[in-house]
Formats: sequence, structure tokens, C-alpha cells
Amino acid sequence: MRAKEFISEKWSKKYKSSINCSNPKGFSQKAHCQGRKKNEDEQLDELQFKGSECTKDCSGHAAGYAWSQRKGLRHGNSPYSPSFNKGAALAVAGL
Repeated sequence: MRAKEFISEKWSKKYKSSINCSNPKGFSQKAHCQGRKKNEDEQLDELQFKGSECTKDCSGHAAGYAWSQRKGLRHGNSPYSPSFNKGAALAVAGL
């Protein structure tokens, strides 16, 4: 079988946005709404790292925090990104 022979059905963005998650119809819409809710919850939690606000995600903060703890540093300065440095400073502060 060739790749062109497979049929790929996807929901359009318009259809996805039209789904009423207060009253989903059918198993597929219910699953879609659960996934959407999970993604929204994860995005809200990722906007802060130990009380410090993050711009896009908190991966830089987390990496800097882990780096500083691993090195046992008493200062938060590093040659990396501002987000990384903020995470390192949080570790130094004992947060």
C-alpha cells in the first residue's frame, strides 16, 4: 500500500472551536473536551516556577534551579539565559 492510499480524517479548527464542552455529543467530543481541559490546566501551572513568573514556559527556570542545586552554588550568576539565571537565583535563595 502506498501512503496516498491511507485516508486521514482530521477535525478542522472551526469544528473544534464549535464543540460545546458543557454538553459534548458523543465519545469523541467528550475525549476532546477532556484533553482541552487538561492542556489548559497544564498551561496555567507552567506559568510560575516557585513563585517566579515565566514568560513562555518554565523550563529555563527549572534547569537553572537544578544546575545551582547540583553545583552547590551560593550565587545565582551563570553565563546562561535570564530565565536560567532566575532559576539559579531561586535555588540560592532556598525557595
